[in-house]
Amino acid sequence: HLKKFIIIYDLIPILYPNFVNSDTTALLMYTLEKRCLDSYFLCISQHTKNDLCNYLPSLDPARVFILRLGASDLFYPCCDEAKGKEVRKKYGIPEAPYIISVCTLEPRKNLLQLVRCFMDLITQERIEDLNLVLVGQKGWNYDEIFAAIGDKIKNRIIVTGYVEDADLASLYSGGNFLLFRPRRPRRPSGRRKSNSFCRRQKELHHSTHSAAHAAHAATHATHRRHASFVFFRGIRHDTFRGEE
Repeated sequence: HLKKFIIIYDLIPILYPNFVNSDTTALLMYTLEKRCLDSYFLCISQHTKNDLCNYLPSLDPARVFILRLGASDLFYPCCDEAKGKEVRKKYGIPEAPYIISVCTLEPRKNLLQLVRCFMDLITQERIEDLNLVLVGQKGWNYDEIFAAIGDKIKNRIIVTGYVEDADLASLYSGGNFLLFRPRRPRRPSGRRKSNSFCRRQKELHHSTHSAAHAAHAATHATHRRHASFVFFRGIRHDTFRGEE
């Protein structure tokens, strides 16, 4: 008999059904309950394994393995200026500093909050040369995001739609920084951070030292929108420009 392996990224459709459509939740529940006794499961983190085993008490934990995600060779620091200009032109991104967010356009990714904070930032700080680039396909319940962008600011927020894998390295490298803050809080997976990652974190700390104070203030804010904006304000304007 062939052994069946099912890869599980997360159980969000089951644990947080309000973030997805009902068909997705029903399909995942059906698959897990039907295959829990005759299949092996590959989870991308210990956190996901814990969720799966808690949801299926009858599932033997010995049949659940952790298989962490790796990085493709397509992702690298891209210093090719010609390539960068070509990719920007391809997706309608102006030659100006930008913040980048890469994810499916759907409620859990918290893009509505990101758009609102970006609007507050450039308006109140009078920043005229910074854009927001939203990379990703339309998912579901995204109308509020486009409504928030509106006509007044649509020239400052670029929605690229689907981006080819070969172009992502250039877009990541060309951005001043990446923002990704989904609405569901996650516990750490426990994996050790690489030395290069830790060094980069230290560099960011020194170049945006005031952001640490803002982040501390944000943790005491009672309003989520205000908290996010406090963090934005804590980063010096020269950091947005990419200056040291």
